[in-house]
Amino acid sequence: MFTKKQENIIQNKLGYVYKNKKLLNLAFTHVSYGNINAVQSNERLEFLGDSVLHFATTNYLYKNFDFDEGVLSKIRSFIVSTNNLAEAIDRIQVIDFLKYGTNDKKISSNSIKADLFEAILGSIYLDSGFDKAYKFVVRKLEYSKRAFEDLVENTNDFKTQLQEKIQTNGKNAIKYKLLKKQGPPHNPTFTVQVVFNKKPMGVGIGKNKKEAENIAAQNTLKKL
Repeated sequence: MFTKKQENIIQNKLGYVYKNKKLLNLAFTHVSYGNINAVQSNERLEFLGDSVLHFATTNYLYKNFDFDEGVLSKIRSFIVSTNNLAEAIDRIQVIDFLKYGTNDKKISSNSIKADLFEAILGSIYLDSGFDKAYKFVVRKLEYSKRAFEDLVENTNDFKTQLQEKIQTNGKNAIKYKLLKKQGPPHNPTFTVQVVFNKKPMGVGIGKNKKEAENIAAQNTLKKL
């Protein structure tokens, strides 16, 4: 069991105070430690936390974005990836509190860090319910509208994909034609169409020209 001082340090780093301190201790009990000391490990919490993580992320994306299912799935896959969860544990700086069975260097692996994040999330869910777990995910994985828009732009650059597929030159340039802009000034909607060799192609609708052009490029790729 952690000392009172250790519990306070961990809770301060997590930004969450446990009602049931046994869940805190369980979350930080690796299976190797559990096997050696004949105590329960955090494996079941990892299993639970994985489901909570996916639902929390899906919930956030659904409420905040109008991307199609394919784009939403790609964003979610990146956000819940092992590397991303490991980076979160590094930011929180709690890996040194993981109770491990040996001094094996594997304790610093991204996989173990990601498992710890899921175990912590599962323990918070059991301790206080989904709302607290959801807030922990959003805060510690640094969810934000801008961050996800940047992610979509970086991982789904359909304009570049279209350019590479067609291999444009001076004779067959791709152009993006603004068909219309509508809606109130604070929340406009742009409709853009790809024009290739003077031939109208895919149409995209977005909250800004850049997003609309990218969606238009994506829809053009589907036609090619």
